[in-house]
Amino acid sequence: MSSIKLLSFPFLIFSEIVRSMGIMEIKCDYMQIREDNETLSNEDCEYLLEKTQPKFGITIFCKLSPDFNYKNILHFSRLRVPNLGKMPLEDLKALDSEIANLGNHQFTEVDLNEFFHHWIKGNSRKLRRLKLDGFKDTPDWDILLRDIVYTEWNPRERERYYKSKYTHTEETIDCEKGRDFRNKDGQLATVVHHSEFLDFLIWNDRFPE
Repeated sequence: MSSIKLLSFPFLIFSEIVRSMGIMEIKCDYMQIREDNETLSNEDCEYLLEKTQPKFGITIFCKLSPDFNYKNILHFSRLRVPNLGKMPLEDLKALDSEIANLGNHQFTEVDLNEFFHHWIKGNSRKLRRLKLDGFKDTPDWDILLRDIVYTEWNPRERERYYKSKYTHTEETIDCEKGRDFRNKDGQLATVVHHSEFLDFLIWNDRFPE
């Protein structure tokens, strides 16, 4: 069976349809789970992943159960969870995505500092962008970058604008006010605050066309 490019549905309706029709699987490249007023349990999540087997990415708009097993979704190349809830820092460190957009989380500057040190040591090698909301005010840079050697933007080191493509649409992020640092292998990253978001960006190409 060929896979569907995008599968988007309210999970309760989808579950009922699949169960009533006895459908074995509906493979897709990218899945969206939409049910703003419902809570996604581990059982429902595992069932939907088993039936759809998304290859590329997943977006979960609904709330997650308090005991949600984040490890079930950490491997997707594209991950968007606007209502992340109480994801443990250790699960963030285990993130295997290229691009992750996470909202309504509990991470603080102290947590993210630990995550940056984790990346600096050579971990999270697939990561290209981690976007976090919840930073309406400028973060405390002293805490966020504690014990990290960083520099302000240098036009000789990288371009001002970072280009990111979640699926088909390309987004441009202004990194003029970003702080730059490298991991143990010399890979350059920028952390920048804009609007209410904090972006952690890894440069594969420091001077894109």
